[in-house]
Amino acid sequence: MGERTTSGELASVCRLILLLRLFSLLITVFSLPQASNRLLSLFIAVVAGGLASFVPLRWWDRLAPTLMRHPAYLAGDLVLGMGLLAVTGVDSPFFYFTLGTAALSGLLYRWPGAAVFSVLLLLAYWTALRAGPAEQVVLTVVIGNPILYPLAAAAGAGLRRIIESHREMEAALVATSQRAAVEGERSRIARDMHDSLAKTMHGMSLSASALSAWVHKDPDRAAADAEALADAARKAAGETRSIIGDLRQDAPDVPLDEAIVSYVDEWSERTGVAATVQTGRVDSASPATRWELFCVLREALANVEQHAGAEAVVVTLAESGQDLVLEIEDDGVGFEARNEGSEAGGPGGGHYGLVGMAERAERVGGSLTVRAVPWEGAMIAVTVPRQSRLAEARETV
Repeated sequence: MGERTTSGELASVCRLILLLRLFSLLITVFSLPQASNRLLSLFIAVVAGGLASFVPLRWWDRLAPTLMRHPAYLAGDLVLGMGLLAVTGVDSPFFYFTLGTAALSGLLYRWPGAAVFSVLLLLAYWTALRAGPAEQVVLTVVIGNPILYPLAAAAGAGLRRIIESHREMEAALVATSQRAAVEGERSRIARDMHDSLAKTMHGMSLSASALSAWVHKDPDRAAADAEALADAARKAAGETRSIIGDLRQDAPDVPLDEAIVSYVDEWSERTGVAATVQTGRVDSASPATRWELFCVLREALANVEQHAGAEAVVVTLAESGQDLVLEIEDDGVGFEARNEGSEAGGPGGGHYGLVGMAERAERVGGSLTVRAVPWEGAMIAVTVPRQSRLAEARETV
């Protein structure tokens, strides 16, 4: 568990506590009398205490896994801190340095560590109180200060639990998002297979059933049907390759901008339509957002290929605040949109699967806008959050 939580929120909180310890050490230096006969002890306190906080602060990512597996470092830090507290006095600002040790015990070792280190800190504090400079025995020094140790340790352990709960919820939401994306894609594949491959295979089945009868009755008809059957088989094979290619195209380990450039280049080479891609280093943190945006691009280019008669296409992918904007513009025959800039699902929709593209955008909290004029080309723009609604909910947990 240690290695899994050595970054992010836990690392930030631990670094903050180490910084506060350094700050309390600095205040201690300026609060002690300059003519003190304990200058050597003070120098040792500053150097040792500073190193005890600076080293893990500076190299936290490297040292944290070891610190979280082995409490020996924090135990040594406790002994050092209490020894220095005995030198500076339990009523000095250095006391807050030792409170940082208590908080770290809960953060690094959860409730068991908080309980053990609380007891050790209390015993060490009262020992330092007896061994240190003579102090006026007041309730605050004897009881008030040390009671802060278990409170700080409990706060650290509670915060560690909150961080872990957040990470568990985050992982569950990511898994849910991925399952939703998988289910949606299964439905899409089923529709594609029903609309294309299943119909082709059904026609092949009917032709094959009648072929044996025509062999005896009309050999020429049988030969023609056999050739048609072979053409249908080739078409089915092509449709199968197309479906498989779609599944492979959007590799999740490739940045979105690179996947789009690769797809558009292959599409341009296959169709002979000149295509330009304008994009910087753009990616999406949400698998669902990435997939739906890529599918809109694929369907838009299919429309250009089948209906637009275009000679050139420009694809633009850019960031706009917290959104990603994908635009596909062609110089083809266009079509009549009832309202300029209308959303595809609204009054101007209904052309060439635009409603389906709009639904894809809406699934991840986005929208599709269409601008088209007959014989003057068309432009489709889809705006989606960098993360889907589900991913945004994860970030606000």
